[in-house]
Amino acid sequence: METTLETLADFERCFSSQETCLDYLLEHRWPDGPVCPYCQSHKLWRFGPVLECSGCGRQIRIMAGTLFQDSKLDLRIWFRAVWYLVNNHNGISASELSRELGIRYPTVWSLLHKLRWAMFADLRVPLTGRVEVGEVFLTSPDSLQSGLSSLRSERLAIAVEYDGQSLGRLRMRVIDSAKGYFRRFIEENVELTSTLIIPDRLKDQSLEADYNCLTTSDLAKASSFPPISQISRVETLFKGWLMETFQGAVSEAYLDNYIDEFVFRFDRHYQENRGWVFRQVIDRAIQTPPIRQDRIMRIRSYI
Repeated sequence: METTLETLADFERCFSSQETCLDYLLEHRWPDGPVCPYCQSHKLWRFGPVLECSGCGRQIRIMAGTLFQDSKLDLRIWFRAVWYLVNNHNGISASELSRELGIRYPTVWSLLHKLRWAMFADLRVPLTGRVEVGEVFLTSPDSLQSGLSSLRSERLAIAVEYDGQSLGRLRMRVIDSAKGYFRRFIEENVELTSTLIIPDRLKDQSLEADYNCLTTSDLAKASSFPPISQISRVETLFKGWLMETFQGAVSEAYLDNYIDEFVFRFDRHYQENRGWVFRQVIDRAIQTPPIRQDRIMRIRSYI
């Protein structure tokens, strides 16, 4: 089912029922055809959302092991939610999506956070080339001035690819203020062969042993003009996105989830084909195991 998806009419035609959504899941979960996990047979019969193996007689649910497992929502609701999510330039809040889908706010809120969890699976590929790194703070006074009143004080580590002309991929994470966490963020998100552009105050001799490091003062000496901080650009974009999409109503407990959506969007800002982005999210949801409600708040690896 690789029909072009450019408009809502295209979406409605391609995913008009629960069955057509299941067809998509079946095709993209098993591109070469379903295989029985018990006896490895390729001959399975389909009965709605269930596959039955003709070899051992066991049943496999098409949605089992995916983000959609055990959901009481119709699969078409999930697909429609993803469509609205990727076709709104800055995303969509749970309250707005609740009105669009005609579903209770708590249900939509949970659905969106689960989709953000699926987006996180795509953010583990390290950055390469020339990478600018830094940290910013969402502090109480600044948060109150910008409307982000539900945040206290959070330290954000940022790394972004920059070739001197345009921004590439982005990585962001909330980190602890203790020494060593910023370095750990870099190690987990930037390839060792990369060149780091780092603020003077964050210069670390241990980093120079593994990376080719340039400080902002080094760049300033080599240029007739003061270098523009790409970290500040990302910070401005992120805060603007939080305000425009969520009116600043973002809880610190779920900040990492919102960061994942922002980074996912940032890495695809060049992509005009919304149908392609839609399929990216659905395919990641297929690859993501089911998440319990009480696990939506991510256990942060740096705190």
